[in-house]
Amino acid sequence: MYRLFASFLLFNFFSFSIYAQTEISISKKNEKLLGQSYKYYSKKKFDKALNYVEKAMQESEVQDIAMASLLEGNIHFALDNLEEAKKAYVKAIQVSKPSDNAAYTAQIGLARSMTKINRRKEIETKKKEREALKDSIDTEKKNKDKTTAFAIIEQVPIYPGCEGKISNAAYKSCMQEKITAHVSENFNTGVSKAIGIKGKININVQFKISAQGDVIDIYAKALNPLLEEEAIRVIQRLPNMQPGTQQGKPVNVIYGLPIIFQVN
Repeated sequence: MYRLFASFLLFNFFSFSIYAQTEISISKKNEKLLGQSYKYYSKKKFDKALNYVEKAMQESEVQDIAMASLLEGNIHFALDNLEEAKKAYVKAIQVSKPSDNAAYTAQIGLARSMTKINRRKEIETKKKEREALKDSIDTEKKNKDKTTAFAIIEQVPIYPGCEGKISNAAYKSCMQEKITAHVSENFNTGVSKAIGIKGKININVQFKISAQGDVIDIYAKALNPLLEEEAIRVIQRLPNMQPGTQQGKPVNVIYGLPIIFQVN
């Protein structure tokens, strides 16, 4: 399970106790700037949050606070500024001790940022390759390798416990109910409560059910890397399924779902 203490510190970042624990003194001005940044971050007003944290980060005393860099990284991550998020997470790791919880949380943020950056590069590369080779693609190979969308598959994957249905619609409905129940039972809501963002939380998850029935290529998009990491962990625990078929042959099937909940 995640070291939620790091996020708990972020949640209480602007209390005097954090400075006592990290033995860092900070001016009232910068404490106020960081406090305002966190307040707007928790309300999902990320542009305003970024404005305040960037003002604070101009001061050398703030640049040496790992939790400040972590906050900056989380704001950039929420804004989808992944390169800037990566820099801030690296900074948080550099100024913290290896055993610090801030370093652990920043490492997750860095890993998620790098994964998403690399995924974008792969998508762009594949797009360019498709455009360059669109007139010379081997149709048979293309059909063999392609992934089929869940909505149009001839026979959808069958989730354990959903066997014996009479239609694709029934299989889809059963699978959705089973996956929703799995997520509800296994998602650690403590993560969402600890990161400090309040209100409606939406995590978009996408994955493939392989021709062997395994869950592969999981992708998650959320406002915070810890939310993405938790969503991926939960989806990784889905059971093996009967694979979907197209023209009688097992194929990879892409499936997406939102994970939505409220944090007060």
